[in-house]
Amino acid sequence: MIPVARADLLRGRAVRSGHDLLRLPLLHIQTRPQAWAQWFAAHGIEAGQISGTYYDQFSTILQAVLHGLGVALLPDYLVRQDVADGTLKQAVDGPAQSLGDYWLVWPKERADDAGLAAFRGWLEEETSGEDMLPR
Repeated sequence: MIPVARADLLRGRAVRSGHDLLRLPLLHIQTRPQAWAQWFAAHGIEAGQISGTYYDQFSTILQAVLHGLGVALLPDYLVRQDVADGTLKQAVDGPAQSLGDYWLVWPKERADDAGLAAFRGWLEEETSGEDMLPR
């Protein structure tokens, strides 16, 4: 998860560290309401009460960022192209941290299902190797 914003939102603002993000509008996603608090805590920043606008999906929060409404914590794989072409900018440098896990679960009685086995095999193949981005 990296903090990103439109490049022109950051232009002319002194954003040198995570502390500086507290002066900008922070965008939140409803499925991860504590994401900013966790991000600030992981970077040793006492953030206090964090306000901002909430969005219901990554697609809508990404559109808000692209329209310059604020800074959002987004998975780097979702914004890689926008950062590469300069549309978005990582607001502050620093390590990305996943703020959650995904689990594949199934009923015990379906463990031997051929379709499920094929899907598990594909998923394992996709998530193994050097590129361990959350999918």
